Amino acid sequence: MDSKEKRNNYIYILKALAIFSVICAHATPLAEGSSKWNMLSAQVLDYLGTFGVPVFFCIFGYLFGGNTRTWRAFWKRKATTLFLPWICCETLLWFYVVLRKGGISVSAWLLFLLGYHHTTYYLTILVVFYVLYWKIHKPGAIRVLNVISVISMLETGWNVGIFHRVNTVLDSYYLNPFNWMLFFGIGLLIRQKAQEAERSIRWSNSLGILCVCGSIVYFSVHAYFGLEMYYFSRYAVIGNLLNLGTAAYLGQILMNLKKKELLFKIGDWSFAVYLLHQFVAGLVVAVTNHWDCFVLTLCRPGSYW
Repeated sequence: MDSKEKRNNYIYILKALAIFSVICAHATPLAEGSSKWNMLSAQVLDYLGTFGVPVFFCIFGYLFGGNTRTWRAFWKRKATTLFLPWICCETLLWFYVVLRKGGISVSAWLLFLLGYHHTTYYLTILVVFYVLYWKIHKPGAIRVLNVISVISMLETGWNVGIFHRVNTVLDSYYLNPFNWMLFFGIGLLIRQKAQEAERSIRWSNSLGILCVCGSIVYFSVHAYFGLEMYYFSRYAVIGNLLNLGTAAYLGQILMNLKKKELLFKIGDWSFAVYLLHQFVAGLVVAVTNHWDCFVLTLCRPGSYW
């Protein structure tokens, strides 16, 4: 296996981990009066659900850093690989929602597509980054934007400052590009350091274990004190960076498995899974909530496969 193939397979495994995380994030709602064990299970899924989107942004930042297509060729390809499935799937899902709940209008449809209080915010932000970073290549400029992104996440978590006002205007933390810029920027910087990027695949065991232990401590402290665990909670910058390191380390471990073709397939089909799992997410949650059983709650993500 040559280095390029190994790199691509590693990316597929990271995508597989990321899409599993996204599914965990959408499998957490519980019925009122659930037991403490069930609530703890939902918290575990909730925390696992915070890994996915930052990992995806980092991956696509890395891939975008190697783009050689012209502006026209790039968007022509995205028309079929991104926009067409996005619009088709989300329109079907929107019809399913509004036929049950009402509220049919063109503006409501557009807001749904763009991810206003909906999961496709990720795709909207990704498109914004493709446009924003098309001409931004200098590492210094990317690092400045990364610092701004860290400030934005901190202000969002603590509900202060300019970026908190941006969230208020948008009525969404998730549609604020500054809140995600760090992860896409990290991917770009890794790509610009080609040799270092290849070496980063082979993380030392000590550093990887440190990130895993840090993630466990981060979760435990938040669970014990009842603190929020989402992308933009007060200490989320620490958690998000630990999660990136943990995902990178787990990806390295999974690369050593003898039978990992299924992971490659899941990673390859991660976008399809991302779009299609929304159609059954609510059903899985509704069915399993008939029983106050923490084991069933933990098994929810596996039921999508």
